[in-house]
Amino acid sequence: MPSVENQRSVADTMQAVTSGVNDFVRRFGRRLEGLQAKVEELEVQADLAGLELRDEMRGRLTLVENVYLAARSKLTTSEIESDEGLRYLLEALATDLRDACQAAQAVVERGRST
Repeated sequence: MPSVENQRSVADTMQAVTSGVNDFVRRFGRRLEGLQAKVEELEVQADLAGLELRDEMRGRLTLVENVYLAARSKLTTSEIESDEGLRYLLEALATDLRDACQAAQAVVERGRST
């Protein structure tokens, strides 16, 4: 039969182990809570970035639409005196549309990379 002293020693050791485990669990729990808060913060930042990109994209698409409407209007109201004049007008309109579309595409690419 174990002595009383040995029983106390075992009990003290068990208490120390249990206390150590409990401390570890508490510290680990606090760390997990901190990580959860960080994840929630990142989710909010991602949502805000998405809103900013969406708003910017809407603006870019409006610009593309306006360039298109202006181009169409120029084609129907312009008095073109020569083939060279028509070619110049079409090239200018195509350049405007290409630039507006590229700006909109850049917003999409930036959204994908974030």
